Amino acid sequence: MRVTTTHHARSSHESAAHFKILAGVCFVGMLPVALVASLSRWRWQPWPPGRNGYRSAWWEAKNAAKTAAAIAVSV
Repeated sequence: MRVTTTHHARSSHESAAHFKILAGVCFVGMLPVALVASLSRWRWQPWPPGRNGYRSAWWEAKNAAKTAAAIAVSV
């Protein structure tokens, strides 16, 4: 008995086109949020605040890097 299946494989060009559309939609969706945040001078803040309250994004990044480095050295 011969079994045949239909395989609807998309070509790489079709997949690339769908990815470009999705990326474009995401970009267009996030652009207004980024512009409003930039123009209204929103401040990046972690949620919930740490023991010392809110700090700058630079301080938070430096602290996260120190923690990651300590974990990497201890392994």
